[in-house]
Amino acid sequence: MPENRYVAISSSAPPDAGSGISTYAKELAIGFIEKGYKVLFISPPPRDQGWLKENGLEHFPTEPLADQVEIARNLLSKIRAIQPKGVINNDNPVVQALMPLIPCPSISVGHLNTYSIASLAVWNYPWCDYIVAISSDMKDNFVKNRGIDVARCPVIHNGLKIPNDEELVTTSNRKLKVICATEYSRRKGGDQILKLCEMFAKSELLIDFRWYGHMPKKVARRICSIETVNAMGRVPRHELISELRNSDVFLMASRMEGCPMSLLEAMSFGIVPITSDGIGAMRWLVTNGVDGFVCNINDWPRQAFRCIEALEKNRSMLRDMAELTRKRFLCESSIERVVDDLSRLLENPTVSRSSKPTGCVDIINWHRPGGGGVTPSLLEKIYWRLGRLIKVGRLDVS
Repeated sequence: MPENRYVAISSSAPPDAGSGISTYAKELAIGFIEKGYKVLFISPPPRDQGWLKENGLEHFPTEPLADQVEIARNLLSKIRAIQPKGVINNDNPVVQALMPLIPCPSISVGHLNTYSIASLAVWNYPWCDYIVAISSDMKDNFVKNRGIDVARCPVIHNGLKIPNDEELVTTSNRKLKVICATEYSRRKGGDQILKLCEMFAKSELLIDFRWYGHMPKKVARRICSIETVNAMGRVPRHELISELRNSDVFLMASRMEGCPMSLLEAMSFGIVPITSDGIGAMRWLVTNGVDGFVCNINDWPRQAFRCIEALEKNRSMLRDMAELTRKRFLCESSIERVVDDLSRLLENPTVSRSSKPTGCVDIINWHRPGGGGVTPSLLEKIYWRLGRLIKVGRLDVS
């Protein structure tokens, strides 16, 4: 058991909701538990406490619609009481606002290059020991455009728990099963995937393509008119994971990501990725033609089609690439590696605790549009896109 047995890990989404950031925070929490730590998990309250209870996590709720100053006061008292080895924030505004007062090493993990997520990641930067970038693009953005010291902005790609060997599925002689797990938006390349679907409609490829994620009804109707394509909508994560285990090819056409967890999940099962060279970690996670394909974002539909066509016609190449995809994941993307990297940062703080302020700090409003499930206003959406954070009060602990 580590000498200081607590670590605090936060998330902007409850553990029974959210997507990439929530998955990252949960994987990180389990990774630290397996290293012998107790974890204080800080997030909006979940509807289902099952995951927290199953893994023995202590939870501190940060309700988006409640008094943020009072929540911050209570959270600071809790952190001071347990004296954790460190605090690792993942897009939670209450935790980020408290950075000047946190009495232990602290890390802010950036999960996106733009919007309020990026602005929040570097809020109170002088009092964060490190701002972790999850892609080299993000590091360059933080250093060049946001004034972060490059020595305090390490690049640490995301990671996942390694699936058991018995969870892997060997490709058979069935139709090539292609899967995509993304909402329909420009940032996620929904328009590019739709163009690919239309190419499928004109081809004779023996494939079964399933697109998971929220999309407008008119787009879903358009997709479902194509015989080989199915719009599956949003499903629980365990259902999506089950589909991944039985798939052959994973598609990602994003123009901008951080270090996409869905891509790592696919690679962990040996699912061959066909991704884009957009902003994000994608092109560093995949070596084109070896353990997947990296297609130019400006010509993604055509290039992705050619890759799928090559895999559908050559199943031997598909099996070889699947093995190399799994091997790449095992070598580079385990959550154990991420825990080790973050632990090393916590053991080498850059901020002098003795010089930290002891008086007042600004508390900011919940930065995500529609926090707490309320329909977001137009102003909230504008602030989100501009990356503007709004102060709602001050916490005085002098």
